[in-house]
This record gives sequence, C-alpha cells and structure tokens, in this order.
Amino acid sequence: MDKKSAHYLEETAAASPEKQVTDVQDWSEINQDAAEATAAEHSFTFWQGIKAYRKAAFWSFIVSMTIIMEGYDTALLGNFYAYPAFKEKYGSLYEGSYQISSPWMNMLSYLQMITNIIAAQVAGSLSQRYGYRPLLLSSLVIMSGAIFVTFFAPNLPVLLVGELLCGIPWGIFAVLAPSYASEVCPVVLRGYLTAYLNLCWVIGQLINAGVVYGLQDYSGEWSYRIPFAIQWVWVIPLFGLIFLAPESPWWYVRKGRLEEAERSLNRLSQKSAAINTKQMVAMMVHTDNFEKEQESGTSILDCFKGSNLRRTEIACAIYAIQPMTGGGQIPGSYFFEQIGLSVRESFGMGLGATAVAFCTSILAWVVIGLSGRRRMLLSGMAGMVIVLLIIGFLALGPSSNHTIPWAQGALALVFNVCYNLSAGTLAFTIFSEVSSTRLRGRTIALAKNVNAVSGIAVGVVSPYFINPENLNWKGKVGFFWAGVNFLWMVWAYFRLPELKGRTYEEIDILFTKGVKARDFRKFVVDLNIRWLNFKQMYQIDNVGFSLSGKISGIAAKSLCFCREIIDRCIDLRPVVYDCCPKVPCINFFGAYAKEQECPKCHEERFQILGTTKKARKSFTYIPLRPRIHALFGQAELARRILEYPAEVMSRCQDELGPVMDIWNGDLMKRLREAGYFKKKTEIALTLSVDGVQLVKKGT
Repeated sequence: MDKKSAHYLEETAAASPEKQVTDVQDWSEINQDAAEATAAEHSFTFWQGIKAYRKAAFWSFIVSMTIIMEGYDTALLGNFYAYPAFKEKYGSLYEGSYQISSPWMNMLSYLQMITNIIAAQVAGSLSQRYGYRPLLLSSLVIMSGAIFVTFFAPNLPVLLVGELLCGIPWGIFAVLAPSYASEVCPVVLRGYLTAYLNLCWVIGQLINAGVVYGLQDYSGEWSYRIPFAIQWVWVIPLFGLIFLAPESPWWYVRKGRLEEAERSLNRLSQKSAAINTKQMVAMMVHTDNFEKEQESGTSILDCFKGSNLRRTEIACAIYAIQPMTGGGQIPGSYFFEQIGLSVRESFGMGLGATAVAFCTSILAWVVIGLSGRRRMLLSGMAGMVIVLLIIGFLALGPSSNHTIPWAQGALALVFNVCYNLSAGTLAFTIFSEVSSTRLRGRTIALAKNVNAVSGIAVGVVSPYFINPENLNWKGKVGFFWAGVNFLWMVWAYFRLPELKGRTYEEIDILFTKGVKARDFRKFVVDLNIRWLNFKQMYQIDNVGFSLSGKISGIAAKSLCFCREIIDRCIDLRPVVYDCCPKVPCINFFGAYAKEQECPKCHEERFQILGTTKKARKSFTYIPLRPRIHALFGQAELARRILEYPAEVMSRCQDELGPVMDIWNGDLMKRLREAGYFKKKTEIALTLSVDGVQLVKKGT
C-alpha cells in the first residue's frame, strides 16, 4: 500500500465513524456489557433463575408440550394393530381372522419418517428466516388437518396419507422445541428446560398407554377413532398459547433487530429481578459476532466446516445413542413376552416401564443439577452395560427356573432407570447446547434425522434378535446391547465435552480453541473470551498469540494481561473498503470512491445479486495509531512514529527494501531474539492489514 493511500485511510478512519464495524454501539461498550452479562449468568443460582425467568420457563414449557403430541402420536398405530375393530376396518381376511399385512404395517410405521426427516431439515432453514413462532403455529394447523385425515380415513392408503402429513409437524416440533427451550432461558435453567423435553415425550407415551389400555375392551370403530380424536385436545390450546409467546431473543439478534430482542427479553424476565436486558442483548451480539468472525455461515454445509464439524458430530451421535442403546426393545412388552412372561404380565410390565420412565425423567431434573452432562451420561451408560450383562448371563440359566424371567424383567426396569438418567434425557440437553447459535436449527435437524434413521434401522433389525423364528436370543440379547453401549461409552469418554454452566460464547470459544473433551470442565475462559476474540478477528496466528504477552512485556494469560490488552484494543475498529478484484490494482476511496468499475483494468466493482449489489472484493483496514497503541501500550509512540521525517523512512526503505510481511509467530520470535526490535520505534505489527502482518524497522 502506498504512503498516500495509508494517510488517506488514517484520516478517513478517524473522520468516518459511520463506516466502522460497530454493529450497535461502541465496541468497548459491547465488550463491557457482554462481560457483565456473562458474569451475571454465572452468578445465578437455580432458585434465582426461576424467580427471575419464571416467564421464560413457562413459555418453554408450553412450546415443549408439542413433544407430548409427538410422543403420543408415534406410539398410536403400533397399539392399534392388536385392536380387532381396527383390523376388521383396515385389514383383510386371512385364515378366518382379519390381519394387517406386513408391507402395510411397515409402510404405516416407517414411511412417515420420510416426511419427518424432510420436515426437520426444512424447519432448520425456515426457522432462520421466519422465526420459531410462525413455524410452530403453521405446524399446529397442519397437525389439525392431518388428524382429520386419519380420523376419517376409509382405507389404508388414506390412512397412510394422514400419517405422512402427521410426519411434517412431528419433524418441525422435534427441531423447534429444543431450539426454543435452549434460547429463552439463562444458563442455570438450560439443562432443566431441555431435559423437560424427554419428560414430555414420556408423558405422551404414558397418555397413549392409558388411552389404549382403557379402550382395549371397547368394541366398534370408536375404539381407535377416540385415540385419534384425542389429539385435537392439544391443538387448540397450544395454538392460542404459542400465538401469545414471545419470539426467541437470539433470533432477533441474528436478524439485527436488537430493540425487539430487548423487548422479548423483557417479556421473558421479571421486572422486579432487575435484569439488565441491554447487557443481555450485548452478550448475544458479542456471541453472534464471534461466530461470524469464525466465518460461521448459516447453510447446512457450514455444519461440516471448522469447529462446527465436531459440534455436528456430537449432536448427531448423542441423539443416535437413544435408539442404539436397546432402550426401545429391552423394556418393551414383546421382550417381556419372549423371556417367558405371559401376555397380560408382559403388558403390565410394559406399562410399568413407562411409569418408571416418567418418574425417572423427573428424577433426572435433580441429578442434572448436581452432576455434569458428561459424568451423568458415562455413569448411566456404565449402569446400562452392567445391567444388560446380568440379563444376558441370567438367560444362560435353566429354562425350568420360572424366577429368571421375573428377575430379567426387574432388571429391564433398572435398565430403564439408567437409560432415562442418561441418554434418554441428556440427548435433548446436549444437542441443544452443543450447536452454535447461528446453526442451531440446522444442527438439531441433522441430529433428528440421524436419530430417525438409527431408529428405523434398530426397529427393523432388533425383532430378529428375539423372535423365536429367527435368532431367538431371548435374554441373551443383553450381551449384544451391552457391547453396543460399551462402544458408545468409549466414544463419549473421548469426544463428549462438559457443557454445564457455560454460556454460548464460552462454548464457541472452547470449540474454536480445540480444547479436548476431557478438559472442557476445568478450562477457565474468563476475560480471555474477548482476548481470544481479538486474536481471531485480527488473524494473529497461534504462536504469535502465545508470544504476545512477552512482546507486550506482561505475564501472558493473566487476568491483568487480559484487562490491559483489552483496554489498549478498545479503539481498534476495522473499516471496510472495496478494492479492485484484480489485486493489486486500486482501492475504491478518495477520487475512486464512486467509481462503478476499476479505471485501470475496467473490472466491475460490484456483483449484482437480485435487487442488491455486493462488492466483488473488499479489504479491512485498521488504523495505525490504535494498532501501535494496542501492541506497545503507548499512544504517544504512535504519534512519534507517524511524524518521523520522510527522509528517515525513505532511508529505512532504501536500506532494508520494501515493507516485509510476517505470517507466523516463529519468524517474529527469531527476529525479536536476534535484537531486530531493540528500539521502540522499530515497529513490529502483529495485527492484520490487507491480510498481512507488517514489520518495519526504523533507524
């Protein structure tokens, strides 16, 4: 960059604050407000969080109740296959009795998963554009129509169409409910409100079991139509309540609608709690900016780039664990029947397993507050492995011993306790927390789809394990599921980080730094948040960053160091300018500010995208004075260097050649150790200008 251009940029950077990238308010104020909001988040106890955010908890509870619908609906058809009236209506006569053919049973059970998967993926995209409320309300309308189709279905094809339509809102609910719950509540309540999603699922299954049990002796078509009609009970009240619910403040921040984000926070918190909503919005803006600076986009491909790939892996794996633990088979009525219990005893044990799941899901709220996610999952999975091995070894006993099936049944209930204290509950919490705020909907959609595919695979294969006409393993299937659980436990030990008590910005930073899963819990972020943010924004490489404390003469990584560096960097405000796509050529400022094409090479300046136009290439300039101040801590030094006589600078250029570019900290270290920068006027800039790190040596 020539001297004239440099002087122009210095002057315009100081004189044109409207061009500076400050988003909402002064960058230093955003930093300060974000720091105070983060400290406030960490200072909340559970009861303080409930008192201050009881409105947020209420609205989260309401939105999460859509999962009750899914838990109820998805278990419905499986129970209808045993209803005589249902088989007579939709089945065909075979050897004196009515039966639903296997192909139709498979289509009714699994084809709706296709629309479920598609809807989940679409929900991740549409929620970014339109928000959570409009999509939830639209889904409830679709749900109401789909229930109408299933209720009045005259034959199997129409019933299948109804089930396919039901899959649309189910997929949307599965994505939006955890997203909303994780965004409207403070850190201290996040684990509880996301864990409530599993309880909602269990409540739906419990209601289903009660309705089916109560109508099993009811004759006629109403034995299956009443359960269909009960679904309408949820739609109207949920529609009215969600219509009144506030939108997620995080969604408003991502859209740049900060005043609306503040109003949303006011609706979610108690005025008497003296919550500083401006600081909360500043923390969200700070987090959103950090993710943007990591070049985190919002497309589905961004879920597989950089640190987001690791986060997507964790979200998908933790949700895939649910069906792959054997939790859908071991405490099921069919399993109880195959190990030797009667049909009535098996159904009673199955109902008992659902009741155990309900009680354990409530107990999980207590445990999740006392223990971290990682420890809770590993402990629960270790318990499942042990219980499954005991079930398998009991199956090796003599078949004449009639106490063994009851022992295995009791252990299956213990397995259910371990499952709902670990994978059953924590999957909702972890995949809601681990995703970045800009990719939350898409990440949860991917996790939901992996869960659905895993569920289909397990649902198709697992009956063969215990069916008398196939492998007929009976209780020995415990050995198989114990092995699968052990493999997942190994994965969790090495890959699953501890996220309890972390703000979303802290989680972003821990993943950006590549902290090992086992080190998440003990890693101290503190004010290093903004210092690391500063490192990422100005492209300081890792070695240079670690040496920055020595260069500045302050103990690296200390609280004092972070505070002093941040104070120095307050005035570092990048200014963005357009430049010719054929670099090096010209920059579009000064006399060229209004040019539409490069006057030298005639390259077009803008790219037309629909009704908008965007610069084909731009660069970020950071004024020299604050850069020197940030590096050396002396504002006066910047003035002295800039006022150096032109002949001195020219002589320096003649002796040393052109300005050099340094791209790595090792070279900077060698130059410093060689005494290259003994004088303070010998500038060593580690900050980025036009994508390079400049070094100048004075005389």
